[in-house]
Amino acid sequence: MFDHDNNDHLTWAEIEVAAGEFSDVQNALEKFSSWTQELPDEISKRCLFLVDESNQKDIGTITAWEGVGEYANLGRVHWVAIIPEYQGRGLAKPLLSSALHLMKGKYDEAYLKTYDSKSKAVALYESFGFTQKGPNAHLI
Repeated sequence: MFDHDNNDHLTWAEIEVAAGEFSDVQNALEKFSSWTQELPDEISKRCLFLVDESNQKDIGTITAWEGVGEYANLGRVHWVAIIPEYQGRGLAKPLLSSALHLMKGKYDEAYLKTYDSKSKAVALYESFGFTQKGPNAHLI
Protein backbone atom coordinates (compact mmCIF):
# COMPACT_ATOMS: atom_id res chain seq x y z
CA MET A 1 0.00 0.00 0.00
CA PHE A 2 1.24 3.48 -0.71
CA ASP A 3 0.17 7.08 -0.43
CA HIS A 4 -1.07 9.21 -3.26
CA ASP A 5 1.34 11.48 -5.10
CA ASN A 6 0.82 14.15 -7.73
CA ASN A 7 0.56 11.67 -10.61
CA ASP A 8 -1.81 9.22 -9.01
CA HIS A 9 -5.08 11.03 -9.68
CA LEU A 10 -5.17 9.13 -12.98
CA THR A 11 -4.54 5.83 -11.17
CA TRP A 12 -7.41 6.63 -8.80
CA ALA A 13 -9.70 7.40 -11.74
CA GLU A 14 -8.76 4.21 -13.58
CA ILE A 15 -9.43 2.04 -10.52
CA GLU A 16 -12.78 3.74 -9.88
CA VAL A 17 -13.83 3.28 -13.53
CA ALA A 18 -12.78 -0.37 -13.51
CA ALA A 19 -14.78 -0.91 -10.32
CA GLY A 20 -17.87 0.60 -11.96
CA GLU A 21 -18.11 3.84 -9.98
CA PHE A 22 -17.77 6.03 -13.08
CA SER A 23 -18.52 5.53 -16.76
CA ASP A 24 -15.18 6.91 -17.94
CA VAL A 25 -11.87 8.28 -16.73
CA GLN A 26 -12.72 11.89 -17.59
CA ASN A 27 -15.81 11.83 -15.35
CA ALA A 28 -13.77 10.27 -12.55
CA LEU A 29 -11.01 12.87 -12.90
CA GLU A 30 -13.58 15.68 -12.74
CA LYS A 31 -15.04 14.22 -9.54
CA PHE A 32 -11.58 13.75 -8.06
CA SER A 33 -10.74 17.37 -8.80
CA SER A 34 -14.00 18.67 -7.34
CA TRP A 35 -13.74 16.92 -3.97
CA THR A 36 -10.01 17.27 -3.48
CA GLN A 37 -9.98 21.03 -4.06
CA GLU A 38 -11.32 21.48 -0.51
CA LEU A 39 -8.09 20.16 1.03
CA PRO A 40 -5.51 19.88 -1.75
CA ASP A 41 -2.58 19.50 0.63
CA GLU A 42 -4.28 16.62 2.44
CA ILE A 43 -4.97 14.30 -0.48
CA SER A 44 -1.37 13.09 -0.60
CA LYS A 45 -1.76 11.86 2.99
CA ARG A 46 -5.26 10.45 2.76
CA CYS A 47 -5.66 8.71 -0.60
CA LEU A 48 -4.26 5.19 -0.39
CA PHE A 49 -3.68 2.55 -3.02
CA LEU A 50 -3.31 -1.21 -2.86
CA VAL A 51 -0.68 -2.71 -5.15
CA ASP A 52 -0.34 -6.32 -6.29
CA GLU A 53 3.31 -6.88 -5.40
CA SER A 54 3.68 -9.71 -7.93
CA ASN A 55 3.21 -7.36 -10.88
CA GLN A 56 3.18 -3.83 -9.32
CA LYS A 57 -0.37 -3.29 -10.59
CA ASP A 58 -2.56 -0.78 -8.74
CA ILE A 59 -5.63 -2.76 -7.76
CA GLY A 60 -7.51 -0.78 -5.13
CA THR A 61 -7.98 2.58 -3.50
CA ILE A 62 -9.59 4.21 -0.47
CA THR A 63 -9.63 7.70 0.96
CA ALA A 64 -9.68 8.76 4.61
CA TRP A 65 -11.48 12.08 4.20
CA GLU A 66 -13.38 14.81 6.03
CA GLY A 67 -17.04 14.42 6.91
CA VAL A 68 -19.60 16.71 5.29
CA GLY A 69 -23.03 18.02 6.22
CA GLU A 70 -24.48 16.48 9.36
CA TYR A 71 -21.29 14.38 9.62
CA ALA A 72 -18.87 17.34 9.42
CA ASN A 73 -17.14 16.44 12.70
CA LEU A 74 -16.52 12.82 11.69
CA GLY A 75 -13.97 11.12 9.50
CA ARG A 76 -15.26 9.85 6.19
CA VAL A 77 -14.28 6.59 4.53
CA HIS A 78 -14.57 7.56 0.91
CA TRP A 79 -14.22 5.99 -2.54
CA VAL A 80 -13.45 2.39 -1.63
CA ALA A 81 -12.75 0.42 -4.79
CA ILE A 82 -11.04 -2.80 -5.87
CA ILE A 83 -10.74 -3.64 -9.56
CA PRO A 84 -13.05 -6.53 -10.53
CA GLU A 85 -10.46 -9.24 -11.13
CA TYR A 86 -9.24 -8.81 -7.54
CA GLN A 87 -12.63 -8.50 -5.85
CA GLY A 88 -13.82 -11.21 -3.48
CA ARG A 89 -10.34 -11.85 -2.04
CA GLY A 90 -10.71 -9.81 1.15
CA LEU A 91 -8.45 -7.05 -0.17
CA ALA A 92 -10.72 -4.22 0.95
CA LYS A 93 -9.95 -5.19 4.57
CA PRO A 94 -6.38 -3.85 4.61
CA LEU A 95 -7.51 -0.72 2.76
CA LEU A 96 -10.27 -0.05 5.28
CA SER A 97 -7.98 -0.80 8.20
CA SER A 98 -5.37 1.64 6.88
CA ALA A 99 -7.94 4.40 6.30
CA LEU A 100 -9.35 4.01 9.81
CA HIS A 101 -5.83 4.06 11.22
CA LEU A 102 -5.17 7.36 9.46
CA MET A 103 -8.29 8.86 11.00
CA LYS A 104 -7.60 7.58 14.51
CA GLY A 105 -6.69 10.40 16.86
CA LYS A 106 -8.20 13.06 14.63
CA TYR A 107 -11.78 11.81 14.80
CA ASP A 108 -13.73 9.96 17.47
CA GLU A 109 -16.00 8.41 14.87
CA ALA A 110 -16.05 7.75 11.16
CA TYR A 111 -18.79 7.16 8.64
CA LEU A 112 -19.22 5.97 5.11
CA LYS A 113 -22.00 5.77 2.62
CA THR A 114 -22.80 2.68 0.63
CA TYR A 115 -25.80 1.03 -0.93
CA ASP A 116 -27.64 -1.72 0.89
CA SER A 117 -27.52 -3.69 -2.37
CA LYS A 118 -23.74 -4.00 -1.92
CA SER A 119 -24.19 -6.75 0.65
CA LYS A 120 -20.55 -7.88 0.68
CA ALA A 121 -19.37 -4.31 1.31
CA VAL A 122 -21.98 -3.83 4.03
CA ALA A 123 -20.85 -7.08 5.71
CA LEU A 124 -17.23 -5.88 5.60
CA TYR A 125 -18.13 -2.53 7.13
CA GLU A 126 -20.19 -4.16 9.84
CA SER A 127 -17.27 -6.48 10.66
CA PHE A 128 -15.27 -3.31 11.42
CA GLY A 129 -17.99 -2.05 13.75
CA PHE A 130 -19.99 0.17 11.43
CA THR A 131 -23.73 0.20 12.06
CA GLN A 132 -26.46 1.49 9.82
CA LYS A 133 -27.52 5.02 10.74
CA GLY A 134 -29.93 5.67 7.90
CA PRO A 135 -30.42 4.92 4.24
CA ASN A 136 -26.96 4.27 2.81
CA ALA A 137 -25.09 5.76 5.81
CA HIS A 138 -23.07 3.71 8.28
CA LEU A 139 -21.25 4.87 11.41
CA ILE A 140 -18.48 3.35 13.47
